[in-house]
Amino acid sequence: MEIRLERATEADAEAQLAMEREAFRSLYENYQDEGSPHLRTLDSVKNRIAYTEGLYNVILADGVPCGGIFVWPVSAGRWKLSEMYIAPDMQNKGIGQRAIALAEAQVADAAEWVLDFPSDMDKNRVCYEKAGYADTGRREMINEALTLTYMRKYVPRVHLVVPDASHKVMWEDFTEEFKAAGEKIIPYAARMGDGSFESFLSLTNDFATGKLPPDKPNLVQASTYFLMDEAEGCILGCVNIRHVLNDYLLQIGGHIGYGVRPSARRKGYATKMLALALDKCRLLGIERVLVTCDKENIGSAPRSLFTTPRKTRSQWRSNTAAPHFHHPRYTHFPTHRHCAKWLGYAPRSLLLFCPII
Repeated sequence: MEIRLERATEADAEAQLAMEREAFRSLYENYQDEGSPHLRTLDSVKNRIAYTEGLYNVILADGVPCGGIFVWPVSAGRWKLSEMYIAPDMQNKGIGQRAIALAEAQVADAAEWVLDFPSDMDKNRVCYEKAGYADTGRREMINEALTLTYMRKYVPRVHLVVPDASHKVMWEDFTEEFKAAGEKIIPYAARMGDGSFESFLSLTNDFATGKLPPDKPNLVQASTYFLMDEAEGCILGCVNIRHVLNDYLLQIGGHIGYGVRPSARRKGYATKMLALALDKCRLLGIERVLVTCDKENIGSAPRSLFTTPRKTRSQWRSNTAAPHFHHPRYTHFPTHRHCAKWLGYAPRSLLLFCPII
């Protein structure tokens, strides 16, 4: 099931209100809380949608609206997951956890997330704990039937840095973790050279400045960055950005190659790294970015989906019905092995998406 978010508009207000009321009906009957979302008005929903500081998203499952999620900034760097609701017939399918991750990925500057929920809702607690939230210990009694539990999650401060000599020990630790896990070091740029850090660093600098091996004409100028955790002082991931595309990269590779160390996966770092890499692409003047991955790589595939701009359009082609897709500039792209997505900036209206099958 494909789960994605789409920013709500005023035209969505009535449908979202009806879904919200139905989702919270049983809770209102249990708690008789006069602040229940079940009692929300149409004007209230419209106000939330229009609130420019917050983000009100429609949750879609396979393209069909099935809920909503609203987040807003409590203070600088502190955001609240204020409300999330799923249509009753779509609950208990893991949609909420995915929606939380997608909503959080939209806020680049959040250092902390907070939320509250009825203390006796064990399913909610499990969902939030899986999403990385921890109980603060705070309880608030609303009435005799309803007590709220407060939870929060801190977001590690990460950023991209250009590799230099000071990263030697961290790079060795980063690469050894892949080897210990029996995995190939991803991306390839993180393992360039003869296996030594000095060789890797020399080649990284050469590629960044366009000093390419004359005997390898298929290589292009590229910049490599480490995703660093400010608090831990370690390399969480590595990303390689190709400044231009040749025929090979148009078919396999694209503009961006990236990988996260095994111990740091499923924590949102890949999403953050891709978002930061796209900022670097803008600085390089790349208006459209091609992101690809192997069809078996279920971890990487959703990352490009998370960063989709609001109101984009995607055009799908079945691998069996149409093994190629056509683009005004590039008319041939094999999809038997890879999935790909073009991300657009200037018009922010993109583009083509080859499905994973």
